[in-house]
Amino acid sequence: MLRLVSGSASPGTALQKPDFSEREQAVLALLAQGLTNRQIASQMKVQPSTVKQYISNILSKLNAQSRTEAVALALKLGLVGK
Repeated sequence: MLRLVSGSASPGTALQKPDFSEREQAVLALLAQGLTNRQIASQMKVQPSTVKQYISNILSKLNAQSRTEAVALALKLGLVGK
């Protein structure tokens, strides 16, 4: 994961920007701020289960295994601010 963030990933692992919905983009930005599912749900005025589904979609679209990896990839791709 550090190689992805630092830009030293192997040439065969080119990253592409996935097509996120507005809500997924919002969740990703809040994840990057370190918020919990419950905090994200409160800010977005949705149920925690809805946030969990958005995060599942984000992980799938980024081919990430964890929230941390998803945020690292999003930073690398310029999907969220630092």
